[in-house]
Amino acid sequence: EPTAVMAQQIVPTQEQALVSRQLATLVDRQHYLNMRLDANTSNRILDMYLDSLDADHSLFLADEVAGYQKKFGPTFGAALKAGNLEGPYTIHAQYRARLKSFYEFMIAELKKPQNLNQANVYIETDREKAPYFKTKAEQQAHWQKMLVSQLINLTISKEEDAAKQKALKDDPTLADGQDLTASEDLTPVQTLTKRYMRQLERMSRAKSDDVLDKTLNAMLATYD
Repeated sequence: EPTAVMAQQIVPTQEQALVSRQLATLVDRQHYLNMRLDANTSNRILDMYLDSLDADHSLFLADEVAGYQKKFGPTFGAALKAGNLEGPYTIHAQYRARLKSFYEFMIAELKKPQNLNQANVYIETDREKAPYFKTKAEQQAHWQKMLVSQLINLTISKEEDAAKQKALKDDPTLADGQDLTASEDLTPVQTLTKRYMRQLERMSRAKSDDVLDKTLNAMLATYD
């Protein structure tokens, strides 16, 4: 059965189409760079939009992005000028669906024992220029590594926190005005589960305006 998030259809309103038309027309006519909303600029706006949704290229798959570039890329600017928001709204619906899959994958994995002693848990932190994953399996392998890496980091900071608390207990003068409240006593697994549940819940409150904002910001960022 479709869950609440997926059942939530977000469609552009007439007012949003109007705002899109006005801003795109303004940018096209009056921008000091004199950069027209042609096919070249349109492709750049689309890329900027995709990057604003999925900065580390871990949500969209390569063939999905290629499909968006082919279908919406060259006419992205003209469509915005015509108040046609089909492209950005279609892409955003896929983004929300994939983000939901990501959170659900992470929450499900957190219920299973994870091996934190892996030697090969190297995770590319800077994936902005990295290619999109070709398959779901590749993508999930990356998500899995992300999860282990986050658990390792939380485990380390928890150990450091415990050591600090013990040192302060042994020698209260070390405190010297520091905030001594111990962090919430959750295991790394509980901490991450709580974080992902919260993000999943927040995502379910996405509004049509959020999609328009992202779209217009991508257009303006392309011109900056």
